[in-house]
Amino acid sequence: MATRLATGTQQKFWGMVETTFNTTQTPVADDALPLLNLDISPTQEYLKNMERTGTASLLNEVQGKEGGTWSATFYVKPNGTSADNAPDCGPILKAAFGYEDTTSDVTYSCHSSGVDKTEPLSLQFHKTAGPNHYEVISGCWVESCEFSIGANELATITASGGFSSYRYAFGAVLNGAVSSGTTITVDAGSATRFRVGTLIQFNEGGTVRNRSNNYYKITAINTASHELTLADGVEQALDDNTTIEAPGFSQALTTNSPVSPVESDLSLGGTSVGFISASVNYTTGIKARDEAGSATPVGLSLGQREVTGSFNCFMDTSATAADDISRIVGDAWNGSTLAAIVRAGANTSKQRMKIQLPAIRPEVTAVEIPEAEEATVTINFVARKASTNGDEISVDFD
Repeated sequence: MATRLATGTQQKFWGMVETTFNTTQTPVADDALPLLNLDISPTQEYLKNMERTGTASLLNEVQGKEGGTWSATFYVKPNGTSADNAPDCGPILKAAFGYEDTTSDVTYSCHSSGVDKTEPLSLQFHKTAGPNHYEVISGCWVESCEFSIGANELATITASGGFSSYRYAFGAVLNGAVSSGTTITVDAGSATRFRVGTLIQFNEGGTVRNRSNNYYKITAINTASHELTLADGVEQALDDNTTIEAPGFSQALTTNSPVSPVESDLSLGGTSVGFISASVNYTTGIKARDEAGSATPVGLSLGQREVTGSFNCFMDTSATAADDISRIVGDAWNGSTLAAIVRAGANTSKQRMKIQLPAIRPEVTAVEIPEAEEATVTINFVARKASTNGDEISVDFD
C-alpha cells in the first residue's frame, strides 16, 4: 500500500440523531454535513496500580473508562429550498434543543406546547479524510451551542460536547487472496489500524467492493494473527494486496450559500437597534450517565440548562428608540427583562435565522470610552423563562 497522508481539504462529514444510543449506523447521502471543522479528542483512562511492593516503579495499570470530547463549527445556512426544510446541520441542533418543528418553518426549541424535553437525544458523527482516514464517534451529546453574528464575518454556530465510543480505520492491504468467509488477513502489524465496530470497503484495482453501499463492519480483531472478522462474508473473491479503505459514503448537500452579515438585525424590546456583534450561548445541561459495569456511558440525562450572551453596540443616546442604546444600559440597574430577537441574514423567507429570546435580563456593565474613537458597550445578558417551561430560547430557520 502506497503511503497516503490525510489532508484537511479531503475532509468529509456525516452526522445523524442516533436510532439506538451508542450504536454504529451507516450514513446515507442526506446525513452529510458541511462543517468547517469537526475536532475529535478521544480518551482512554488507565488507572495506576498503587500496591507497595518495595519499589518506586509503577507496577502496572488497569484499563478504565473511554470516551472523549468533540467540537464542530458550521455556517448559518438555511436549506434554501423551502421554509419548512431543515438545514444541513439540523441534526446537531435537534439533539441540542430536543425538538425540531417543521410545521411551517423549522424551529428548534427546548419544549413542545410548554412541555420540557426530558429525554436527551444522542448523535453520531462520521469523518473521512481520504481513503486511509476514517473516524466514528457515537453516543455523542451536545453540551453547548454558541451562535456568533458579526458585522464583517459570516455567522457561525459552534456546537461541542462529549461522546461515548471512538472507532477508526486507517487503511491496510490484504495479505493473501480471500475467496469467501468473514475472516481476512492483513499485513503484519497493520491490524492495529482498525477498531471493532468500524465500517470499511475494499478497492480491488480500482473496483470498489462495499456490499452495495452497506459496507463491511469489523466485529473482531486478532492482532497476533493479523486477522479481521467481518459481520458479513465477502461478496466477491478478493485478490492478494487488495486495499482496505475508509467507506465512500455519498453526500447530498444543499447548494445555497451562508447568510450575509450585512442585513442582520437585533431587536430589543420590540425595537430594531444597531449592533456590532452578537453572541448567544446555550448550555444544554445534557450529560452522560456512567455506571461501573460499562467502559462507556450507558445513556444521557438532562440537568440545568442556561442561556447567556452579549450584544456589542455603539453607546448611542437619542430621543429615537432605534438609536438609543443608553436606555437599555441604564435599565439594567432595575433588573428589568425585555424580549430580544437576533436575526442572521436578510429579512427574507428561506434566507434567515432568528434566535428568539423572549425574556432577557441585561447585566450592569461598563461603557468603554477609548482615547479618540466612538464609545461602545457590551451588554451581557441572562435569558429566563418568559411564560412557559423551556421558552427561554428558540431558533427559527424560515
